[in-house]
Amino acid sequence: LSHEINDQITFRQNVLHFSADTDWNYLTAGGLDASQQLLSRGAATRADENSSWSIDNQLEFKWDLGATQHTSLMGLDYTEQTFERLQYRGSVADLNLFNPIYGSTVTLNSNPASHTKQDSKQLGIYAQEHIKIADKWVVMLGGRYDKIESDSKNKLTNITTEDYNDDAFTGRAGLVYLFDNGFAPYISYSESFEAASGQDVNGSPFKPTEGEQYEIGLRYQPEGQALSITASVYKLTQKNVTTADLDNPGFAIQQGEVESKGFELEARANLTNNLNLIASYGYIDNAVTKSNNGTEGNRYGAVPRHLASLWADYKFTETVPGLGLGAGVRYYGRSFNLANTYEVPGFTVVDAVVNYSLTSEWSLALNINNLFDEEYATCSYACFYGVERSAVATATYNW
Repeated sequence: LSHEINDQITFRQNVLHFSADTDWNYLTAGGLDASQQLLSRGAATRADENSSWSIDNQLEFKWDLGATQHTSLMGLDYTEQTFERLQYRGSVADLNLFNPIYGSTVTLNSNPASHTKQDSKQLGIYAQEHIKIADKWVVMLGGRYDKIESDSKNKLTNITTEDYNDDAFTGRAGLVYLFDNGFAPYISYSESFEAASGQDVNGSPFKPTEGEQYEIGLRYQPEGQALSITASVYKLTQKNVTTADLDNPGFAIQQGEVESKGFELEARANLTNNLNLIASYGYIDNAVTKSNNGTEGNRYGAVPRHLASLWADYKFTETVPGLGLGAGVRYYGRSFNLANTYEVPGFTVVDAVVNYSLTSEWSLALNINNLFDEEYATCSYACFYGVERSAVATATYNW
């Protein structure tokens, strides 16, 4: 919801509800017997229920003071999330690797192996001030306070433990100078905060991960032309990353740090009144800079060195008014798992969209990601298949 109260004040509200149920039946592989032929196996089934809702309220004020134009924004958002998991374990016959016979009967235990429920809440309060000075300088200042808490309940024992209860203030600032020839150099700084689940060997919850980013760049948008080009370089550091606790196997400790440096290029152009083009490229020099288990210098899991994308959309203004088509490609370069023992091949996926404006109020769209159902994977602490072809249909009404 977005409502212009008057020429100076705008109120916005975003509400999101999410719900997902997952049922997963699977076998686990154990060890080989002395003959190195029989593989022991186990069976498991898991039911997950995940739901959340969030609300974000914003109030924006536009006002002038002398030679300055101001856009002041303040807001409050709140999120609640519940995740419940019920697991059963069981047995299944061994598998002869040299003469495999599939379809063995699975026997599950009558009592669950685990049944947990996690509840989390997050409250955020933020404000931002955007100032344009004499049509040349642009200053942006922002701050945000977050309060986040979570607890887990073992529904088999009715014991509840606190996962984390943290709060933090983060800020950001930016400065841009607008030259008459269309060039606009800028510099920015931003901070991040994210709660970290888990506990150390003493049962103390982990501290939130903290990040900071420095960025400088140059934008070019010639007057009277529908063209913009942006080039930027950045350095991003994440602290309080968990690594293995060497003194207590099976536990983790927060002695890690990850640093990413790189540059990005992006170009946007309206080639004609109907055809738009967006192209981008990113280079990421990523490395573990602090670690408790000797992984300094490794690339962090699932972070490619090269990223690129190309997107084009066309509106059939004259022939079929209201109809639009779009298509693009996304390229992800090769990456590694967390231990840097396995290299994951790069991959390319194609996306597409069809949209149609029925009236000035109603519009429809169909977005298809991974159009050709490319099979790919990413690896961090384990390896996972990428998202298969998926489609999202939307109907939008503006009044």
